[in-house]
Amino acid sequence: MLDHPSYETSQRLRYESFANLSSRLSEADRLEVVAQALADHLKYIVNVSVSRFLILCENQTVLIETDLAKGYVVKDVSEPLSFERQVLEMGIPVLMTQSEMHALSIPLPSILSRHPVANMCAFPVIARPNQRLLLTIGTKEPLPYRRADYRFFQLIGQFLLNKVSEIMLRQRLESIVQRRTQALEQSNNELNTLFYRLSHNFRSPLTSLLGLFRLISDTLTTPGHAELLQKCKDVVYGMDGMLNKLNILSSLDMLLHHMEFIHFERVEQTLRQHFGKELEQRAVQLEFTVTAAEPLIFYPPPLEIILNHTVENAISFFKAAQENKRIRVTIAQKGDALVLTIADNGPGIRADHLPYVFDPYFQGDKKERSDGLGLYIVKKLVEVLHGQVEIDSQLGEGTTVEVSLPLPSGHAGLA
Repeated sequence: MLDHPSYETSQRLRYESFANLSSRLSEADRLEVVAQALADHLKYIVNVSVSRFLILCENQTVLIETDLAKGYVVKDVSEPLSFERQVLEMGIPVLMTQSEMHALSIPLPSILSRHPVANMCAFPVIARPNQRLLLTIGTKEPLPYRRADYRFFQLIGQFLLNKVSEIMLRQRLESIVQRRTQALEQSNNELNTLFYRLSHNFRSPLTSLLGLFRLISDTLTTPGHAELLQKCKDVVYGMDGMLNKLNILSSLDMLLHHMEFIHFERVEQTLRQHFGKELEQRAVQLEFTVTAAEPLIFYPPPLEIILNHTVENAISFFKAAQENKRIRVTIAQKGDALVLTIADNGPGIRADHLPYVFDPYFQGDKKERSDGLGLYIVKKLVEVLHGQVEIDSQLGEGTTVEVSLPLPSGHAGLA
């Protein structure tokens, strides 16, 4: 600790110490860091043994105390001491010796009680009525403070008041953001549950309708009525498909609850069974190639959903008059990623439509039947899996969708 003669002859050292303190305070993001910076540097700027910083900001109170080695943030501060309130109300510094403090029976701050001092100086810094600071310093040597000391008190107080106000404001904002984030998450979970249950509730009567349609088809002999019934069935199938997609969107996280060995032969069989009738009706050839090592551990539902929706999207946009319609599905392993490539030789996508194909309900060609959710589901599911999806298309030549999915750690490929 410096004495006053050295203060007068070593102003450069004092300003360097103040600069170091200012730098530490500027970088501080917590009150504990602020407290320790004060303990480390304050003793080189002013004559001090212990210090107490009472900061009143808006409706909050912060108390920082330091000795020559450590800084403390005092928790659970209710209100200032009566002596501190009086100094803040007067707005002028108060300097007292130990004998004067005892004579007036002034209740001392806790840190001055633990560390007996010869002098005490209480220096108020008031930025605005709702932003005030009281710097109380105790010294063991009964030396008077000079004008330069009070200038440093003012500089330190203003800097500290600004920094603590900044930290408290950030903490309040973070608290608000956290509360609102929790509320949004809760609302999102409630909406997902609502979508999930509604989709199930709607699909139940649709399933019953489809059963009735099949029964009627078996007993109906009039050709015109059969055609009309088929159109009704197509509408119900479309509604059921859309509800199934909404169900998937409401339960994306639930699809990642378990992993198991993937056998790609079964994946191909499931895909062909799902689209067999439609592939035959629309005269589309489905090719399936696997170069990835198997069996391989992955999440079965996401893999099936991604393949189903990309293939469905490709089928739906083939023109009826086109010949040699083909969809080629390739599954490969590249490093620690599973790569799915779905390529078709369909009509392709216009260049100005490509940026929007993953948007919900986007329908590039409104003449073709599509609910605009298939590729959106693929994108959302790939995001949940922390993968990537890219699409490349040339108008009149076809479209290629490539999905890269990181394999779970330790399961990049098991022969």
